Amino acid sequence: MSRATVLGNGTVITGWERPAVVQAGAVAWRDDRIVAVGPEAEVREAHPGAGYLDAGGGLILPGLVNLHHHFYSSLARGLDPGAEMRDFPEILDRLWWRLDRALDPDTVRLSALLAAAECVRWGCTTVFDHHASPSCIDGSLDVLAGDRDAAVEELQSIASSGFPAVNVIIGDPLLGSLEGHPGYDTVVGEMSVKAFPCEHDELFSEFDFWVGSWDVHIAGGGFAGNNVIDKSQHGCVLTENWSSAGGGTGTSINYVDKITGEWVQIWNDASGGQINIRGGMTDDGMLLSGTIHTVADGKTLPFRGLWTPLPDGRVRQFFEQSSDEGATWTPWFEGFYTRSPAE
Repeated sequence: MSRATVLGNGTVITGWERPAVVQAGAVAWRDDRIVAVGPEAEVREAHPGAGYLDAGGGLILPGLVNLHHHFYSSLARGLDPGAEMRDFPEILDRLWWRLDRALDPDTVRLSALLAAAECVRWGCTTVFDHHASPSCIDGSLDVLAGDRDAAVEELQSIASSGFPAVNVIIGDPLLGSLEGHPGYDTVVGEMSVKAFPCEHDELFSEFDFWVGSWDVHIAGGGFAGNNVIDKSQHGCVLTENWSSAGGGTGTSINYVDKITGEWVQIWNDASGGQINIRGGMTDDGMLLSGTIHTVADGKTLPFRGLWTPLPDGRVRQFFEQSSDEGATWTPWFEGFYTRSPAE
């Protein structure tokens, strides 16, 4: 069974037999079936590990249904009939019927691509097409179905227009079936670079040696606590969650400030300790410098930390602080990270 996907951060308007409005709502689906509709917190709790799409605070609606469409009408925009049209019969005779007779396989396919793209753009997911092509009857519907190359061409056009939501394409069961087509894989790859740039920027991977679930011991061998460092936001952020052997906890976020090119760590713990340091990779490891502040007494001191990957797979973390504006430094913490047995 495939993984579910949740569309959240929006207002859900259900429609159907019992219409309802769900503030802070979400919809979950798996493959081509909706499996849950309701408050986002409940939907996400019921589907742990589901993929997530952000509606950006917009409306989440059931797909609209168009019961009467003419796909080939997409070609009529700007078409000059060459004569005045004074009533509906003249419109049929001088525009629509002329267009019907002129359709061939290429124009049938192109008109369907244009119409389908517009339907998706405006939320219409079911369409009844009243097809009319008296000069192109045999095989006209085959042209509209199963044309993988044409589908990829349309995706390339959508990507070129700046459409950013590569997850929508990957998560769609029909479009996802194009995986393996060279053109599709190229488009998705190019869109992913634009949609999730941190995953494709080597600078954001420099601190990856710290990612994982760790048991931490002090230099003398005593157990200090557990630390879990996760990579999130498609590689843009490292989140740290520390639990000490004595029951203390702390959290940090770590990211690259692309304006300066520096790594930044912002730490807060339950006792009111705050660390704000920045820097980058050196020959000795990740070196970040800044300040440590204690909420309880209001003191702020120079502070620095060094994370060094060791040949045996461990990571050494060494913190120092200064009480004389950086003239001299005193060790504050030295810990050695060993991956937890689960890893």
